Amino acid sequence: MQRDSSVILRGLFSLASNLSGYQSILIQLMGMTYSRLLFFSCFLISGAQGAAPLKVFVCAQEVKIPKINQEKFLKAHNYYRGIVKVPPLSWSDALATTAQSLADSIAANHCTIIEVTDDFGESAYWCAGTGKETEIVDFWASERKHFDKQGHTRYLKEKQKLYGHYTQIVWATTTQIGVGRQHCDNGKEIWICLYDPAGNKDGQEAY
Repeated sequence: MQRDSSVILRGLFSLASNLSGYQSILIQLMGMTYSRLLFFSCFLISGAQGAAPLKVFVCAQEVKIPKINQEKFLKAHNYYRGIVKVPPLSWSDALATTAQSLADSIAANHCTIIEVTDDFGESAYWCAGTGKETEIVDFWASERKHFDKQGHTRYLKEKQKLYGHYTQIVWATTTQIGVGRQHCDNGKEIWICLYDPAGNKDGQEAY
């Protein structure tokens, strides 16, 4: 579920095309990605259009993106995949960009989930303070005990909450992951991991 900041800004530029002085601001913002922008109070109308000038203000703030150790995240995933003898995953910068956009949006909403993507598999992790890559994957993989108890390797949608994170980690046909991370204003932190192709297909074998 990718967002393109240039689409948003083109719309604003079109609205402001006849307003001297505002075009240059919008043009400068056109090259910035959505994952690095938060928009606040885009419009301020100082009077009825035609009766007084329509003032348009675009307020943008650079969002600091916390670092993610890709190697550790991959190594932790591939450790659990190795146990069940499925191929290792690789890192996708494109997935990471999408995951970062999701993490930024959630963080801007006080770390409350506001939307999810159906295009990829997705796992989310919240914590107070700072999360660590290996600990996060280990936490998701701890659901393995519930999956192993059922005596077969089929994923059942009705048991998503019991082992859905684990089965996505080891899903045999998934080949890539990308991760986003962001701090929230309430002191928490959100991590989003996207998987492509998505796993967790109801009734299908995880591996």
